[in-house]
Amino acid sequence: MTDTTSYDVQTDMRGQQDQTSMLIGLLVLGLVIGGAVAFFVAQANRKRRPQTLVGRIESGFEEGLESTAATVHRLEKEFRELRKRLEQRLGDLR
Repeated sequence: MTDTTSYDVQTDMRGQQDQTSMLIGLLVLGLVIGGAVAFFVAQANRKRRPQTLVGRIESGFEEGLESTAATVHRLEKEFRELRKRLEQRLGDLR
């Protein structure tokens, strides 16, 4: 009876090892297939990527210039108004 019990435990352990090996093998296979698909998709998009990247950079630069120009214009206007008020108050003090 001890031999049968020992054999059953060994069989169960072997079955679990086989299942684990199968699972690891399938995971590795999935990673290889996923990596290959990602590689080929990246290669296909490689030609479009620089053009879209350059376009995004240019549009971001243009937006930055526009917002900077508007801010500088507003600050110049506020500075002129502030200078006029300061000159008026200094004139009132004299």
